[in-house]
Parts: sequence; structure tokens; C-alpha cells
Amino acid sequence: MEDIFAGAPPSRVPLTNSPLIRVLCQVRFDPILAIQKEHRLVEFQDALRSTYPRFSGERGRGIRIGQGQVEVSNENIIWRFSDPSDEYSVSLSKDFLSIETAQYTSRYDLLDRIDQAVSVLAETDIAPAELTRIGLRYIDRVPGSEQIRRVAALIRPQVAGMLPLMTEGEVDLQQSIQDSVLRHEDVNVRTRVAYLPPRVTFDPGLMEGDDDPSWVLDIDASASQRRSFTEVLEVNVVDRKV
Repeated sequence: MEDIFAGAPPSRVPLTNSPLIRVLCQVRFDPILAIQKEHRLVEFQDALRSTYPRFSGERGRGIRIGQGQVEVSNENIIWRFSDPSDEYSVSLSKDFLSIETAQYTSRYDLLDRIDQAVSVLAETDIAPAELTRIGLRYIDRVPGSEQIRRVAALIRPQVAGMLPLMTEGEVDLQQSIQDSVLRHEDVNVRTRVAYLPPRVTFDPGLMEGDDDPSWVLDIDASASQRRSFTEVLEVNVVDRKV
């Protein structure tokens, strides 16, 4: 594991039947209260409408606990802009901008979409001056016991967790979740490796339970450091050269 962060990124190997079920990139910034007002989104929506014509808004809920009472409140609004097929969506709230897809094709397509959304927001009167965090999350899922046994023979022991028990025949593995956080320089990487029984998930907002047992690899990499909001665009240029 000592060289996990070293060297150039590996070559792209498109898979015919990819296990990747969700990709999410999020840029966070200090709260901008004007984003909560629908009429302030006109410029942002107009610039994205040809790519993401579908529009909706939903309220996130917050829970406050204090003095023996639990209060559930409607907090910030999340504005969603989706393409006609609902394969890609852009979400904007008072403190983040994100791109999400369940039909990932390539890193370059994702970077183009991030570039577009950030560029559009940067040109509006609700643009953040700085970003506080940028994160990228990939969720892979392999369903079915036979497929999972093959995975157990292909991945590193550090990542496999309890999964090898499936191949030993003496123990019936019911469920296993391994949650780890690694840090390298200014980058945090959280990984969750799980063997889940049917219809079970650890993140219902991004991943529904499958009808079959499934093996899940969830990788969430992030860097929390204040920098210019437009620096996201500069990072994209560097990534394209790699």
C-alpha cells in the first residue's frame, strides 16, 4: 500500500460490463444565502438549460438535538438540473455545486461537465470567491455470489476484509463493512468496502439495495483547502494533460 499515491494515473481500460454504478464530484464553498432564492438562478439556469433542461428544487432536512428535545427543520434548498435522460445532474445549494451520474463514460467527459458547471457559476452574480473542499466519489458494485467470489481472488488482502471467507466454505458470511480513512499530503481518501445481503445499503441516498448479495467498493477522495474558486478549472487542465 505504500505506493498507492505514487506514479502516474493508470491507463484507461473501458469495461464492457463496468461495476461502476455512481460517480459524484462536489465543490464546497462558504454559504451564499442568495442561492436559496429562485429568482437569483436565472442566469445560471439559462447557461445550462441546453444541456440540463430539467429543473427541480428540494429542501434538505436538518436535525437539532438540545435540552431534551429533537427538532427536524427544513434547511437549505438543493436545486437540481438534469439532462433529458436523467443520466447526469447538476446540483446547486448555498454551500456546494456537484455533478452526479449513474452512467459514467469517461474521466474526460466528467471533467468537461465539471468545467462547464464551474465556469457558468463563476460568471454569475452568485459566484463563490473561494472553494473550501473538492471531492470525487466512485461507487462500484458487483452483484451475485459467484461474481463476488471472483472479486475476492482479484483484489488486495488489505481491501478484501472478510470477503475471503466466502471461498473457504466453512463460514456463511452474512454482512461485512470495512470503513477506512487514509491521508496523503492534503488529500483524504475514505474507502468503504462491503459485502451486503439482498436489499441492504449503507447509503440510501446514492445507492439502492440490490435484489442479490453484493460487494461494494466506495472511494471518496477529497482535499479541504481554501483556494480560488476558479482554481477548479486549472486543476481540470492539469488532469487532462496526465
